[in-house]
Amino acid sequence: MLMMAECITCVLKNIAGIFLTVFFLSKLADYELKIKKAALTVISAVVLVVAVVPYFCFDRETAGETADFSTMFSFTLIPYCIFKRKKRLTFVLFGLILNSVLDLFNETAVYIFGINSVTVSNLIFVLITAIAMFIILAVGRNNKSGTSIDILENVPVIVYIVIFLSTLSTYYTMMLSKDSEFTQRNSYILLIGSAFLVIICVVFIILKYISIIQAQNNARFQIESQLKQYEELLNKNQDIKRFRHDYKNNMFAISSMLNNGKIDEAKKFIEQMNNSIQSTEIIFATGNYLADAIISHKAAVAAEKGIDVHFDGTIPSSGIANNDLCTVLSNALDNAIEGSAEWSSGTINITSSESGDGAIIAFSNPVLKKINIKNNRIASSKKFKKNHGFGIENIKSAAKKYNGFVTLECTESIFTIKVGFVFKQEDVYA
Repeated sequence: MLMMAECITCVLKNIAGIFLTVFFLSKLADYELKIKKAALTVISAVVLVVAVVPYFCFDRETAGETADFSTMFSFTLIPYCIFKRKKRLTFVLFGLILNSVLDLFNETAVYIFGINSVTVSNLIFVLITAIAMFIILAVGRNNKSGTSIDILENVPVIVYIVIFLSTLSTYYTMMLSKDSEFTQRNSYILLIGSAFLVIICVVFIILKYISIIQAQNNARFQIESQLKQYEELLNKNQDIKRFRHDYKNNMFAISSMLNNGKIDEAKKFIEQMNNSIQSTEIIFATGNYLADAIISHKAAVAAEKGIDVHFDGTIPSSGIANNDLCTVLSNALDNAIEGSAEWSSGTINITSSESGDGAIIAFSNPVLKKINIKNNRIASSKKFKKNHGFGIENIKSAAKKYNGFVTLECTESIFTIKVGFVFKQEDVYA
C-alpha cells in the first residue's frame, strides 16, 4: 500500500513537471506549440514505465531512486514533442535546471521539516510546482501587449551557472554524513545558502522579464503615438491637396489683400501657405498612404544626418494593420538610420514586393564592420545589440501575426532586415 502511494505521487510529480515546463516555455520563453503525437506517445510511455515499473520490481529505496530519473526525462525529453525546436540543447539545459531548482526547494523543505516519507516529499514537489505555475501566470499577466519574448535568451549565463552550482551543492549536502551535530549544522547552512542563491536568481529572472515587458510596452506606446502623428500628417496632406485644388481662390485672397494695401497680412498668408506645404510634403509614393508618410518623415530625419533614403517597389494598401505597418517601418528605419550614422554619408535602400499572397519588405544600410548574426539574432556588438534588440523583436512580433518571417543578414559592409507577411484572402480584399 505504501509503495502504491509512492508510485501514484511519483506519477503526479511527473505530470506536474510536464505542465510546468510547457507553461514556462509557452508563457515566458516564446516557444510555439507543435505537438508531435507519435513521439509524444512513445516518450510519455517510456517516462511512465521508468516511474512505475521499479515499484513492482525492486525494493522501495531502489525504486524511488530509479523513479527519480523519470522526472528528469519529463523535463528534458517531452518538450521536444510539444514545441517547435529553436536550439536543440535548450530543452535539455532548461529541463535539467528547472528540475534541479524544484528538487532544491523540495529537498530544503524536506530537510527543514524532517520529512522521511517519500509520498509526502513527492506531494511537496507537486505543491512547489503549482506555486511556480502561479508565479509564472502572475508575471505573464504583465505582458498585456502579447509581445513575444524569449526570456531564456535574455538571462546572463552567470545566472545559470549559479543555479547549477547551487543545486550541485544540494546533492553534496544530501551525501554528507549526519552522524555528528557539526556535520548536520554544516549541511543545514549549505542547503539554506544554496536555496537562498537560487531564490535570488529566480527573482532576477522575474525582474528581468518585467523590465523587458515594460520596455516593450513603452516602445508600443511610442509606436501608437507615432501612428497618430502620421495619421494627422495624412489628414493635413489631404488638406494641402484641397488647398492646391483651391489655388485660384487663394490667389484671389492674396490679390485682395494687396489691392487693399494689407501687404503685411498678404506676406504672412503666403508664409503660412509655404510652411503648411513644406511641413506636410510627402515625397514617396509606395502605394500605401501611411507608408508614404512614415518613409517621408524618416527620410527627412535621415537627410539631416547626410543619409539618403531610396525606395523601390510597392507596399500593400490593405492586409497589414496600420499599427503593425508602423511598427515595422519605424523600427527598421530607425535602426537603419542609426547604423548609417557611423558613416559620414550613406544610403538606406528599401525594396518592397507584393503579391496576392503577401509581401516582402527589405531594409538595407551600410555598416563599418560585419555584424555577427547567429540563429537569426545579433550575436556580436553589444552596442548594436542593445540599441536594436527591442526594435527587431517588435518587428518579429508584428510579422508573427501574419505568419510571416524576419531574417537578418550582414555582409562586410551592408546590414539587411527582410520582413515577410502572409495574407489571408479576406485580409487582401478587406
